[in-house]
Amino acid sequence: MGMFDYYEPRPSLSCPSCESALSGWQGQSGPCWLFRWVQGRAAPETNLLDPESASRRLPDDFEFYTSCGACDTWVDALGSCEAGVWTRVYVICPLEQSDLPDDWIPIHGNDSLCALAELRREMPAGHALAGRRLFPVARHREEEDILLRTIGAESQLWVVHLTWRSETDPQWPCARPFRDLSEFVAEQSLLGGRE
Repeated sequence: MGMFDYYEPRPSLSCPSCESALSGWQGQSGPCWLFRWVQGRAAPETNLLDPESASRRLPDDFEFYTSCGACDTWVDALGSCEAGVWTRVYVICPLEQSDLPDDWIPIHGNDSLCALAELRREMPAGHALAGRRLFPVARHREEEDILLRTIGAESQLWVVHLTWRSETDPQWPCARPFRDLSEFVAEQSLLGGRE
């Protein structure tokens, strides 16, 4: 595993599965110099390896993650900055394999970041998902489809079929919304698990 940074949400967060306090948050969205980022502060704690650490900043949106020490649930979170200061945290409810149709698998960490980077590369201006906070949570085992959660007030799920090329038509890559996971699972069941 490459370098990473540490993250400390304030107040601390609880596991969505067992409600135990979570700690040991890490992520690779920042500079990845083993910095310790604390919510409510713009700069990381001073790092002797990087004399310019006081001028470093997090991106506007960033992912970090941990595993619950009590129940071993993997938990992803999305942080948000305003005017360069980490101000918000969205806990992404973990998806377990048992929650998904057989031909879908949960994705986490770097796999999630890679899927999001590819989607952003493909997505043209005017696309239904342009400008939204997105978080990939699962992928199809055989198709080029990813399941995304949008973050914020209008949270919902989307299935996006990746095209693996930059698109100019805002209808591509094809994206379909779902109210929640049960609606997605019901459709997949009707389709026999195939898109």
